[in-house]
Amino acid sequence: MVRFLKSPKLLSDSSMISKFLTRFFPFLSRPVRTKRFKILLPLNYNDGTLIEPEKFDQTAEELCERFGGVTQDTVRITGTWKYGGTRYRDELLRLRIDTLDPAANAFLQVAKEVWKQRFQQIDIWITAYEVEVI
Repeated sequence: MVRFLKSPKLLSDSSMISKFLTRFFPFLSRPVRTKRFKILLPLNYNDGTLIEPEKFDQTAEELCERFGGVTQDTVRITGTWKYGGTRYRDELLRLRIDTLDPAANAFLQVAKEVWKQRFQQIDIWITAYEVEVI
């Protein structure tokens, strides 16, 4: 029978190495928690015509410039909602941003108003929640 024993000396050495690396190379240690924002953008105007691709590119560029990156889902999301007695069915594009920036909410509240005009929408759905990065 083979037994593997953990040596206290070995564990303390590896712990010291880990502390050294993360102290002098902080990019090696990831943040434990970050905030994730999901933004749903319509693929069509409310009259059914396609929204120009340049508008999505411009929006993604704005987010990338501000937060350093943006993720775009390749699947289409659908949703149905009612406003003023009219039922709408949307096909949506989902963008995601992960950030530790405490000013992200304020930035996205201002950007949301710009995007509502750009995409000719009554509202743009933006959600936020904490995620743990492993």
